[in-house]
Amino acid sequence: MSNYLILGGSGFIGLKIVEKLCKNNNVIVGDIIESPKISQLQNVSFVYIDFVNTTDFTPYLQKIDTVIHLVSTVLPSEGTENLNCEIRENVFSTINLLDSMVNAGVKKLIFIYITNSII
Repeated sequence: MSNYLILGGSGFIGLKIVEKLCKNNNVIVGDIIESPKISQLQNVSFVYIDFVNTTDFTPYLQKIDTVIHLVSTVLPSEGTENLNCEIRENVFSTINLLDSMVNAGVKKLIFIYITNSII
């Protein structure tokens, strides 16, 4: 069994990934909202992680083999109005995650970035 940390795992796509992985793996879902479905799944636990305001993810990475990063704070309706905020919240937070992964010895990252565009 492998150990996965899924950031943003309470969303629609995250839950689908959790449901598939938990059949043969241990899964920790890190998010700011816990989906009620998570408590019904075997081999799955939830931990509150505020991705934007966390600078050190190392405590969440103990015994983790792979991180799946699904977090995005970009809202399509905002366009480029809040570009500096989006860069801080998405890019810098991801850099903090990567630094923590190096420190914890986690070598596998799956980064899925999905957003809707409205032009």
